[in-house]
Amino acid sequence: MAVYKHKFEKMHKLLGQDYTQSTLSKYSQMAKAVQEFINEEYQTKDIQLSKLNRPFLDDLELFLRTNKAMKPISSNKVIQGLKSVVIYALERDWIEKNPFIGHSFKKVDTEIKYLTKEQIDLLEQAKLSQQRLEQVKELFLFSIYTGLHYADAMSLTDNNLVVGIDGKACIVTGK
Repeated sequence: MAVYKHKFEKMHKLLGQDYTQSTLSKYSQMAKAVQEFINEEYQTKDIQLSKLNRPFLDDLELFLRTNKAMKPISSNKVIQGLKSVVIYALERDWIEKNPFIGHSFKKVDTEIKYLTKEQIDLLEQAKLSQQRLEQVKELFLFSIYTGLHYADAMSLTDNNLVVGIDGKACIVTGK
């Protein structure tokens, strides 16, 4: 957990440059899930890096799936976050062995459902009772028409708008 904290502090310094508040919040939630596992499984707040091994990963996944009722896609995200922390520790020689060697993430088949033109038209015409909901609706529609992920559209600023070579406004992202 000390490595999570160390990495989070470095990420926080790059807030607005390399990381968004949304990314930091997700990272914090993933660390919290691992912390809860360590608290419950080991009755302590932290464990030594050398104790990270395949059984630890398997037990963490079981904890996330049962105690936290996470779907495979969510537990994979938490474990991917832990993997990034392990790699961070490996790069700094804080750990000698990578516990992720041989580990594979659970395959997740997802069915993508698309809105029909009629559903989009209904959404465009819908009048919502709260201003906040109306803004969410507008941002969602903006995402549909631009192809931007909703979270990316939420984080746009005036700095993302530039004049293109055709003289029209364009959206530029760091990706």
